[in-house]
Amino acid sequence: PRPPDRTRIGLPAAPPPSRPTARPAARPAAVPPRPYRSRTYALAAVAVLLLLVAGLLAYLASRPDDPGTNARGGSSTPNTPATGTSAEPGTTQQQRTETRTEPQQPPQTTEPPQPAPVTAENLSRAVEEYYQQLPDNLDEGWDRLGPNLRAVGYDSYTGFWSRFSRVDAQVQDANAEAMTVRVVVVHHRDGEAPIAELHELTLVRDGERLLIDKDRRLGPAEVPGGGEGEGDG
Repeated sequence: PRPPDRTRIGLPAAPPPSRPTARPAARPAAVPPRPYRSRTYALAAVAVLLLLVAGLLAYLASRPDDPGTNARGGSSTPNTPATGTSAEPGTTQQQRTETRTEPQQPPQTTEPPQPAPVTAENLSRAVEEYYQQLPDNLDEGWDRLGPNLRAVGYDSYTGFWSRFSRVDAQVQDANAEAMTVRVVVVHHRDGEAPIAELHELTLVRDGERLLIDKDRRLGPAEVPGGGEGEGDG
């Protein structure tokens, strides 16, 4: 056994050995907050953007008339019209095609050439050539008549002129503005004196041709070369 500690008489007992005072633990240095919240927000924004893009692609894929939908059901970037403006929502393929179609120019029509103006000489020649057909070539004479004189009928026309053996005509005056010609017509019959009459003829235009359309008897006239003719109506 350990002998008891000896103490000096008259001296206080030695204090028990003191324990070292524990120092407070040093606080760890403040660590800056991790940027997990910023990354969370960024990821959320990317997710929202992806949802929007997916919704847009699904909308485009559901439109069968959209030219941006490819054969595999995917959606490609919509084509931009030739005018440089994008198609508005709800515009059909046909409407966009009509928008891009260039306006067609109306077909150019060529007007037929206008006939030359009628002159007094033209009128006189047409009348002289008409009477040259009588009475031997009545078909040709009939072909040179206008609708008003043809109204008498072909039989009446040929029946009248076939009574004469010869017909002479002498133009007295021609008026291009009124389209009229005054002519002395001499009817010859075998064994009879010639009969001369003054007629005023009205002509009409049929393309390049001049037709005799009206015949008005003005009265008896003097037979060219002497004597006065007698009108028979």
